Amino acid sequence: MIELMTVHPLSAGNGFRYLLRNTASAAVVTSGARLLLKLLERCVTDRGGSWAMADTDSMAIVANKDGGTELSDDGDTAIRVLTHPRVEEIRDRFTALNPYDRSAAPGSILRAEADAYCYAIAAKRYALMTYDEQGWPRLCLTRCTQHVATG
Repeated sequence: MIELMTVHPLSAGNGFRYLLRNTASAAVVTSGARLLLKLLERCVTDRGGSWAMADTDSMAIVANKDGGTELSDDGDTAIRVLTHPRVEEIRDRFTALNPYDRSAAPGSILRAEADAYCYAIAAKRYALMTYDEQGWPRLCLTRCTQHVATG
């Protein structure tokens, strides 16, 4: 068996040590994650839905309790909205792809993290927020890109 490896010198005091990294495994993991994200995008659009942002390991699906369409702030663009049960159907489709021990990690590999609003201006430039009782926005810092959180 041939294993593809790269060797990278790292400075360590007076000498060098070497870090072995398996690039073949890294390529498979990365391409697998991209495939899952593309499958998720396809599931959302096949059901007539939209997504607000997608990152390396996540997607914000536009959903509410009623579904339908919403007009954007400009009043011209209609955004397709899924219902929460439709989003759950999509999550359930990914249960069979769960590679982990079902007793330790049951259910879908996709999890619903928050009902939040998304403000996105470009790839990797988004923030998720909720509104407090007075109507002030509050960032969901656990799912905010570092670029937005730090300026």
